[in-house]
Amino acid sequence: MEKGLSILEREVPEQVLADGGHFERSPMYHSIIFEDILDLINICGAYGQDVPKLWGVVVGKMGRWLQVMSHPDGDIALFNDAALEIAAKPEQLFDYLERVTGEIVGDAAGRCFELAPSGYYVMVPGSGERLLVDCGEIGPDYLPGHAHCDTLSFELSLAGRRVVVDSGCGIYVDGKERQYNRGNVGHNTVTVVRCWKGLKLLCIGGQTMLFP
Repeated sequence: MEKGLSILEREVPEQVLADGGHFERSPMYHSIIFEDILDLINICGAYGQDVPKLWGVVVGKMGRWLQVMSHPDGDIALFNDAALEIAAKPEQLFDYLERVTGEIVGDAAGRCFELAPSGYYVMVPGSGERLLVDCGEIGPDYLPGHAHCDTLSFELSLAGRRVVVDSGCGIYVDGKERQYNRGNVGHNTVTVVRCWKGLKLLCIGGQTMLFP
């Protein structure tokens, strides 16, 4: 017990950034770690153990981060190694948060968010619209395994539906699909494909353009 708590005392503040995002910058892994910490709080409560104050602060921030980084359809953005139907859905996690801490995640509509430690910037004009942009680091310098080449990539929802989407993570086995998922071309950002007669052939979200 003492050993486990000492590890958590070191790792929780390192792995959860000041804005509440997980340090690997993947909404899917964020959701998994968020649930893990909620489980720890739940177990402490069930066995009459004191809950470290930091855990309560952290899960509140993680819940708010996840709310901002989810689309109007109720599921996560797919930046970095992320896929749907792997982690618990955001609404399930928000319900869990309320049950074990009493904290309710508020509505993000009508606001802009600067999640600077995570590197994400989000505009939420209304309940059915959301623009999410990745402008940050790829992840921890010593742990880039879940990072993608997606700097300045974005996702967009309009009228409650995803319009511009990210490829996310379709497979972990190395190969063409994995390389596509992790490379520039699998994201909504600029890729220099090749140079031709003094022109740069660029690809943005699958659309090819020529630039001098």
